[in-house]
Amino acid sequence: MKSGDEFFIVNSAPGEPGVPYFFDKDWMPDLPDCFADFYTSPLDESMFSGHYALRAKTYQLNGDFFIDDHLASRQMCDVCARLDVDYIQIPVDVSLYRGKVPEKKYFLFFLKKYISILDADKSIYTIFSDSEDLEHTYYDSIDLFKIRAGVVDNLFFCKELKMPVCSGLFKDECEKLGLTGFAFQPLNDTYRYSAWEDLDLA
Repeated sequence: MKSGDEFFIVNSAPGEPGVPYFFDKDWMPDLPDCFADFYTSPLDESMFSGHYALRAKTYQLNGDFFIDDHLASRQMCDVCARLDVDYIQIPVDVSLYRGKVPEKKYFLFFLKKYISILDADKSIYTIFSDSEDLEHTYYDSIDLFKIRAGVVDNLFFCKELKMPVCSGLFKDECEKLGLTGFAFQPLNDTYRYSAWEDLDLA
């Protein structure tokens, strides 16, 4: 299924009720110690249990995609399934403070498709000086991000940005359903990336 010409970075959007900025988590069983590789390559599904229990230390949980917590609601997973997204989905029984349970059903969620989408000939960027000696390329900055031709996936992990990126079709489907907990940033000629942007170097 072609996803059109528009693509968007999928960012966390906490703050509304049921979408906390942070919450402590107790997993049963413990999650595997494999997240060091998460930003460079897809995780191996065989490393996970077939089912998890999570005690989320918050009073309310109602979002549909908690990117940093790797949690997605049934509604989010259903959109992914309809749009042929390649992903890992593992059921999670969530409990909250005071013995409550959220209304939504949640799953551990990891994207399996990692794609390089930057058109190296048309984009303007600088590469981290030591990247040539590393297995993966790291960017200091991207001042013009041109997407190469032939990208047709609707949701995937962008290798250049180390973040999930989606098609305009995926964005439209999520907004139509009113899914919460995440927001869409256009990946177009106005987008700028800096590896040091969020670091306080003063």
